Amino acid sequence: MHGLLSDRGLKSKSQAKAVHGLLKADMREEKYFPDKCAVKQDLNVRAWIARCLEGSTNKGRGNEARYGRRWSLYLGSRLLTEVTTEDVEFRSNYKAR
Repeated sequence: MHGLLSDRGLKSKSQAKAVHGLLKADMREEKYFPDKCAVKQDLNVRAWIARCLEGSTNKGRGNEARYGRRWSLYLGSRLLTEVTTEDVEFRSNYKAR
């Protein structure tokens, strides 16, 4: 017996499946790695966009960079925790002239 059955001291395969399901749910809800998934309090919008673009491997990375520059101009200096849905809705309806 390998894996959860031997590491956690479980007695049956059904117990191991139940524990595995709970651990996977915690990972999906970002409770399993709370330090890794937590939002840093001093992170502003510009730094967050840069971090997202750094890890991006999408086909349309040029478009992502362009949109990232636009949103950095709109909300870049604000903290990520201060941005509200009203700010985003107002800026998304804003037409560049």
